Amino acid sequence: MTWKTMNRSEKIEHIWAYYKVHILFSIAVILILSSLVNTYWLNPEPDIVMDITIRTKSHDMVYARQLEDTLNQQVMNGEENEALMIEFLEINPEVNPTTSMTSEARFMGKSSVKALDILIIDEENKEFLTENKFFMSIEEMKDDPEGADLIKRLEALGAKDIDGKCLMALDFFPKLRPLIQEEDENYYIGVYALSNHKEDIIRVLNYLIGE
Repeated sequence: MTWKTMNRSEKIEHIWAYYKVHILFSIAVILILSSLVNTYWLNPEPDIVMDITIRTKSHDMVYARQLEDTLNQQVMNGEENEALMIEFLEINPEVNPTTSMTSEARFMGKSSVKALDILIIDEENKEFLTENKFFMSIEEMKDDPEGADLIKRLEALGAKDIDGKCLMALDFFPKLRPLIQEEDENYYIGVYALSNHKEDIIRVLNYLIGE
């Protein structure tokens, strides 16, 4: 059978049989390119320029997302594609050992690449992280004039640092307290010692102090 003697349906079958690999490959390339254009050009993922990490047994996920949106809209002054992120790393080995191990690995990974800024922790985590010198000193915070003003504002409210670190009771930050669901434990907020975002931290903490 020659091309001239084939009818229309036979010609289509012949073309598909001969070129189907090329056609499928071309479609795959187009889909991949479309995805890349969408991800990196039209709708790129935001760069996380500041981090609030919560290390507790549980928290209010809905409130966390609402607070995250509010901070990004009202406080952060970065570029259009930069964002603050609130991340919950559950530490409750008695109830969820696998999740706790994953969270611990994630936390250590973030600390090793200096991807931590503000930490919200319970009593047990406070002891462990303080021993390992995770928190910025009050004196280092005061080296920045705006940081010194922040500390004065907190002291006026009755807040006290712990062991000379930027670590104090969460109760002085009313916008953060609703994040935590357990009411019968002590919780703390601290600034990571190796953070590179002191200016943003000061601005965010000043906002979080207010009612």
